[in-house]
Amino acid sequence: MLPIAQVAAAATLVLIGPAASVGTNAWLVFLLGALVLASWAVVAVHAYRVAARRHRALDVRPRAAGGLDLLWLAPVAVILSTVFWSSAARAADPGTVLADYVTAWRSGRIEAAMALLEAPPADGELIGDAWATQLSSLRNDLVRLSAVSGGSGIDPERPLDSVVWTAKPSQDSGSFVVAIEVVRRETVRGQVLGLVPSTSQRLVTLERLGTAQLRIVNLPGPLAGQAWRIVRVEVGGVVVGG
Repeated sequence: MLPIAQVAAAATLVLIGPAASVGTNAWLVFLLGALVLASWAVVAVHAYRVAARRHRALDVRPRAAGGLDLLWLAPVAVILSTVFWSSAARAADPGTVLADYVTAWRSGRIEAAMALLEAPPADGELIGDAWATQLSSLRNDLVRLSAVSGGSGIDPERPLDSVVWTAKPSQDSGSFVVAIEVVRRETVRGQVLGLVPSTSQRLVTLERLGTAQLRIVNLPGPLAGQAWRIVRVEVGGVVVGG
């Protein structure tokens, strides 16, 4: 029965794994994969014990390695676990989804960005055109703010490095709103216990230049779970998404 269960588990892993591993049910895929790997070890242990009993019955000396051969499973499990969690469940966290979107924006990978949108446009070139317009708007605003603030670490030639993405409170647990802002550091002077002078730094928002909104959606498939998707990213009146 165990070989049949192994085949069934492996087939289920192939069917639900790709869809479920990107969202909130990634742990199910990992658990099923761990069970399949463990079942292989169980089969090997059982086969070794059967062979050992037969060796004793025939008064034949078994191989010296014996069950130590199973040690090869340890590095395999570590490598597979590392590879899985380095890419799985990325859509289960809104911050990671937004970070992946910004990375795709930096590198101009339109297809990667479309996969992160709740309602991607039919023509991916629309995203490329919107990105170019948004970057131009950011540069213009950063030039203006740099002149007003005296620099403050603002580099108009690197607009995506000169803005911060600040999460904002939302009444809806299924929605995530982020403000695209330019900030500067200000020195705050005070006293520790009212006696010792101290200084600290705080971030002060100079201007909000755009917003991003994400929403959690149901993935296709009975066990696929949910994933965060970008609803819209607005900069300078230009919108990517819905």
